[in-house]
Amino acid sequence: MFSVEMHVGRLIEIVMSSPLPLQEVEGLIRGVRMNVMAASEPVLICVRMEQLRVMLPEATEPLLGMLRRDNPKVVRSGYLLAQRYGSLAMQVDRIVREANNPNRRWFTQLDELRTFLDEVARPDESARLAAFLAPTSR
Repeated sequence: MFSVEMHVGRLIEIVMSSPLPLQEVEGLIRGVRMNVMAASEPVLICVRMEQLRVMLPEATEPLLGMLRRDNPKVVRSGYLLAQRYGSLAMQVDRIVREANNPNRRWFTQLDELRTFLDEVARPDESARLAAFLAPTSR
């Protein structure tokens, strides 16, 4: 399951959770691409993945392709993973590393993710980010 939303400024909010079949990964990629291309300036992306256990191996390459293609249009992106899913962390680490953009990072600590994104967020984006990352929002 997934959602892709853009409510405020440049901030794209993404939630990914299990199960996430390949068809949904394709829909996720379309949703992200649509928002990135519609933006008039580079976007800020926050991805909540705490409820995603693992990605299908065949989903990693299309996701990596999306990240590489969108690199010029991303000011910063952060990914929040649950600590308990080590295999997912290895998958995300590889995808983020191979996307070759130092402005993309993954985290297991919410406060570290928030600090990373807040460094470039505008006040309205920061307020929306706080709401999106609030424990009761998911």
